[in-house]
Amino acid sequence: MSLLARAALKATVVLLVCAALMWVPPIRMLVYLFLLMFPLWMLSSAGVPGLGHELNGFFVLSAAAWSLAAMVLWLIAFRIFYMRAKRGG
Repeated sequence: MSLLARAALKATVVLLVCAALMWVPPIRMLVYLFLLMFPLWMLSSAGVPGLGHELNGFFVLSAAAWSLAAMVLWLIAFRIFYMRAKRGG
C-alpha cells in the first residue's frame, strides 16, 4: 500500500471516529466546537458565503457547511498522516 493510500485510509478512520464521537453527548460539544466550528468560523470571517446564519446569537450550519467541515477535517488529517509517513515516523 502506498503512502498516499495509507494516509487516506487513516484520515478516513479519523473522520469516522469523530463522527462516532458526535453521538456521545458530553464529548459532542468538544468535537463540534474544536474540530468542526473553528475552521468554519475562520472561513465565514473570510467571507465565504452559504455556511450558515445566526439565529438568536447561535451560528446555525447549512448542509454545505457540514460537508465543508468534514472535508477540511479529512484534509488536515490526511496532511498530518502523509507527512508523518513521508518522514518515516
